[in-house]
Amino acid sequence: MAGTGLVFGLRLARNREPDHRPPAHPRGIGGRHGRPGRGNVPLVGCRSANVTSGKLVTLVTTLRFTLPPAQNWAPVIGAGVMLAVAGGAAALGGVGFAIPVALIALILLVVYFLVMFGSYGQFDEDGIRSRRGIFRNHLTWAEVREVKLDPKSGQCLMAYKNHGRPFKIGAPVSGGFSQDPQYRAKVAQILEFTRSHLG
Repeated sequence: MAGTGLVFGLRLARNREPDHRPPAHPRGIGGRHGRPGRGNVPLVGCRSANVTSGKLVTLVTTLRFTLPPAQNWAPVIGAGVMLAVAGGAAALGGVGFAIPVALIALILLVVYFLVMFGSYGQFDEDGIRSRRGIFRNHLTWAEVREVKLDPKSGQCLMAYKNHGRPFKIGAPVSGGFSQDPQYRAKVAQILEFTRSHLG
């Protein structure tokens, strides 16, 4: 599905002859071969390094998620519809109705740019990177105590630090104006990945 990315890799393969065949397509969520399309998670990229004469191979695994287009643009479309309704009401003389509707639409746009625009969650061998609107966070695995669902809403993942306040990870999220049909599958994948790095 557009807006999400997934790369699978083996971390170490020892004492084997180098394999020069091109890597096979990994499986994506809901798809057979990880190819972009409906229900699939397309590839973002894979970095690899061969050392000691090709006998040690390291493939870096990266999980990166953004908001699906329908979920990302729903607030903007909703605000646009409200502004159109407000404009129509004002043209018909209903200024008393148009003003509060227009204000609500503007507030919705402000909130969208503060906490949703450009949101993503990335999990790789180095740690966690997250953007949630204007809020950005980056943690190494040594700084992470736990990653779990928000106990209050269950609609997003929370990263808990060894020291400091936890923060909400930008994507994936559930709820709001539009649902992400693959939210549970993505969360399960992230939790499995984080457990393997936190021990």
